[in-house]
Amino acid sequence: MIDAAKLRALAPTAALAPLLLAAMLCLGARFGDALAPTDAVIARAEPAPIAAMRRLFPKTNAGIDAAARTGNGDPENLEHAVAWFRGWMGQRAVDVLNAPDDALLAVAAARLHVMLAARAEDPRLCIQYARAPAGGVAQPASAPSPLLAEAVDDELVAQVAAARAGVDRPTIRPADAKPWLNPAVRRRANWYTQLALRGSPRLEHATEAHRCGAYIEAYRLAIGLPPSDGAALAASLLGRSLPPPPGAPAPAATPA
Repeated sequence: MIDAAKLRALAPTAALAPLLLAAMLCLGARFGDALAPTDAVIARAEPAPIAAMRRLFPKTNAGIDAAARTGNGDPENLEHAVAWFRGWMGQRAVDVLNAPDDALLAVAAARLHVMLAARAEDPRLCIQYARAPAGGVAQPASAPSPLLAEAVDDELVAQVAAARAGVDRPTIRPADAKPWLNPAVRRRANWYTQLALRGSPRLEHATEAHRCGAYIEAYRLAIGLPPSDGAALAASLLGRSLPPPPGAPAPAATPA
């Protein structure tokens, strides 16, 4: 019998999980039901963010289970589940932004970790991840390295936890707040970081290294401020790309 836990240890990232499940399905087809991926095996092969969603939003289990079985044994089952999760996560963006200070700052800390891991590989990756709004992460064309994939998983887990907290203990922050005008922020942010905090197009004239560094310092600043001020800054950074076009219908919410 295949020890799925050991296989998972060899492939701990979301990027490699589909390959693991595909191999198990192929072996099941050759050697019979004894090697077929049971529900328990599929659950162990799932990325950490999906496991967090199942735990904190149990009413989503039916939807994610149906997605995982799309295709009646297709080796890409896990990819269907991940796509379902991404759609669900996008609908939880407002809940993430409404999370209490501690939960939102945990997302900011995880985002900072992602950007630092991305910068070590390519400043352009860092910028992509920095600009992703709440309710998901950037999806570059190439698969992330194992280290970066692990950091991305950690951020998504933090966002799921923040969404749960945003549903249970919502903290509504002013939509027109300009936290970068906070004197403590103005004293500590250099010129590039001020541009990043304001979402200024002038930052586009800077080098990729300077832009990446500006976003990193913006998140570091949010984490280093008093919790209410830092969370307001994090909400501004994570929510900047979220407003839908005028007249766009709101997406159908999934159960909490």
